[in-house]
Formats: sequence, structure tokens, C-alpha cells
Amino acid sequence: MMKISPSQIQQIAKLYGQNRTARPEKTQKTSMGRDAVDLSAQGKEIQALKQRIAQLPEVREDRVAELKSAIQSGTYQVSARQVAEKMVDRSLADHLINKDR
Repeated sequence: MMKISPSQIQQIAKLYGQNRTARPEKTQKTSMGRDAVDLSAQGKEIQALKQRIAQLPEVREDRVAELKSAIQSGTYQVSARQVAEKMVDRSLADHLINKDR
């Protein structure tokens, strides 16, 4: 599971804003006098991803139950190596994102 920090989200939003060109949105008049906007393929993809993310549960109940059971039965094992790797990965990711600040 990958954790995305608030600083990473801000960096992505910043990069997305820099890559947008300053051109007016395409609008068309329909027969009913309403405006319409055509989204780019990238915009449609982002919209679809947002909808998929919104459908995901905030808490994975199955995983929580599995871990709870392992802890209660005493079979839950923590790998120090994996914990250390995740800590280094997180630190490196935060450093790379905050490097330009």
C-alpha cells in the first residue's frame, strides 16, 4: 500500500497547474441555449479516476479484521527490514517533493 502525503498532493497540484495552457475552454451553444464544455482526454481520465477513488472505502474492513485477528492470536509478525524500507522510502519521497521549496 502506498501512502500519499499532503505535500505530495500539493506538488502534483502545482505541477498540474503549470502544465495547463492559458486557453479559454471550448464552449458550444446547443439548441436549448446552454453552454457545453468539451473535456480533454486527460481531463476525462482524471474525472473517471476521481469517481473510482470516491467509491473506495476509507477503511478496508477485511484487512482490519485480518490484522486484528493476527494480533489477538499472537501470530502478527513485524518485519524490521520492511519497516525500515518504508521509512526510507517515505523520507526519500518527501525529500524529492520538497527539494524545490
